[in-house]
Amino acid sequence: WKIAEPKEGTTGWIDNFMVNNHVKKDSLKTTVAYEWLNFILSDDYQVYNIRGLASAPVTTTVNAKLTANEIKQFHLDDPSHFGKNRILWRPLSLRNRNGLKKLWDDAMKKWK
Repeated sequence: WKIAEPKEGTTGWIDNFMVNNHVKKDSLKTTVAYEWLNFILSDDYQVYNIRGLASAPVTTTVNAKLTANEIKQFHLDDPSHFGKNRILWRPLSLRNRNGLKKLWDDAMKKWK
């Protein structure tokens, strides 16, 4: 696979994880939440993210485990690349989010 990099830029998005406030009330849930985040940010998972999912890593500590070609492919040698070359998707309006939720709910009814 090759990733197209038109000079105009490509679309992109920023994913995230949120840890619910209820987690801090339960030490086991707190531990599991932090362990999950540490796992996702680990170099081993970031390498899998690149090689298994063809997705850009979110840490730079992973560079030591990558080939020169992978570092070049994901522009990990240029910290400003993402800001200059990605056109971020705008958040969906409440109406559109509700529409997607309705589609999801309708689809799930067919599986019950």
